[in-house]
Amino acid sequence: MRDGYIKSRLAAADIAACLIVKFTAVTNTVALATAPTDPIAGVVDTMGGKAGALCDVQLTAIADVRAGGPVAAGDAITADASGRGVKATKIAGQTVNCIGIAQGAHVVDDIMPVLLSPFQIVG
Repeated sequence: MRDGYIKSRLAAADIAACLIVKFTAVTNTVALATAPTDPIAGVVDTMGGKAGALCDVQLTAIADVRAGGPVAAGDAITADASGRGVKATKIAGQTVNCIGIAQGAHVVDDIMPVLLSPFQIVG
């Protein structure tokens, strides 16, 4: 885990470390983000989280995120189907939610530093 603002939230299901999470319909509860259009809540810290228990979600600064594929420094990052960080691309007619900007080049399953700065790409 890196420095930054951390918020404890209830995990809707087991969540592995360094993955991107989304908001759920239940207040203060997060689940694994599984699509680029999910409403991203932050990144689970290096401890992960168990279903029904609190997990630490990083909201600011530089977070450790597991890469889901090749990423270059400066790429906008969103979630893949496994909650890993991947390069965001525009999707026609949809809004892609991004968690931040990659701070270096990485390949699948690397733990990469991502500057958390949520934004959207509107297709």
